[in-house]
Amino acid sequence: MTECSYEAGEVIIQENSTAEEFFIIHRGKIQISKTFEDGEEVMLGVYSNGEFFGEMAILDEGPRSANARAVEPTTVMVVSYKDFERLLGAAPQIAYAIMKELSARLRETGALLVWELTRKNRELGEAYLDTVKTLVRAIEQRDRYIVGHSDRVAKLAVAIGKKMSLPEQDLRDLELGGLLHDVGMIGVSESILRKTDSLIAGELAEVKRHPDEGMRMIEKTPFLRRAIPAVLYHHERFDGSGYPGNVSATDIPLVARIIAVADVFDALTSDRPHRAALDETAALALIQEKAGTEFDADVVAALVAVCAPAR
Repeated sequence: MTECSYEAGEVIIQENSTAEEFFIIHRGKIQISKTFEDGEEVMLGVYSNGEFFGEMAILDEGPRSANARAVEPTTVMVVSYKDFERLLGAAPQIAYAIMKELSARLRETGALLVWELTRKNRELGEAYLDTVKTLVRAIEQRDRYIVGHSDRVAKLAVAIGKKMSLPEQDLRDLELGGLLHDVGMIGVSESILRKTDSLIAGELAEVKRHPDEGMRMIEKTPFLRRAIPAVLYHHERFDGSGYPGNVSATDIPLVARIIAVADVFDALTSDRPHRAALDETAALALIQEKAGTEFDADVVAALVAVCAPAR
């Protein structure tokens, strides 16, 4: 980590430049702005002592998406990409802290309705969602068996939703909910995640806390709050046999009923510590056996339709 100083008005980050580090403000103040296609420059936020900036582009390995200028004489600590990558891998809780901070910033810029109406808000929303994806991947590095799981669940859930002709907002909620459905697993010990035999009662109880833990983690962050139904209810079952609340039938939000099916399908077709992956046909057969009991039959039918072209 190195220290750099900038005079008022001096550019620290140039939009579209290569991202090789991020910055922590030691003292001073900086302004973040974005230039849109029509040439308009929009101020996104002002940050000062102890706050960070420039992390988004190094997370998704793309070009810088905004400008940063010193508002007054400012000293920053410069953290390299490699140091930041190691930090995320060693402490996944930092990934969650960054998600919270990004969500707060989204609220502060007045872009909470990121999916709606204007091109500018859509651009901002896509950038923040890309960052959520990268941070979820950092969390998943704790267990090699689940790497990519949340992204696959999100994509499959959206495909099921399209088969069910859901409106655009529900599809967006499915994507965000699919990405974050297991965020509460960050509190489960790695020894449990990697265990190859059956969990004992105490270990199972720890795993079953993850929907509540996940909700607690995101409920105060507006950008992530729409994922709460998926996070809290994705282990509920149609016949009321699930957890954490034994909710049943249509009392389970539709988004959660869809993610429940997508989650189980991806789990069945992926290698896990205690078993090898099933092929798609076998996984579908197991899920179809439970249509109308554990799973919503309409959702299962949509899953079968999604998978049909590939079979």
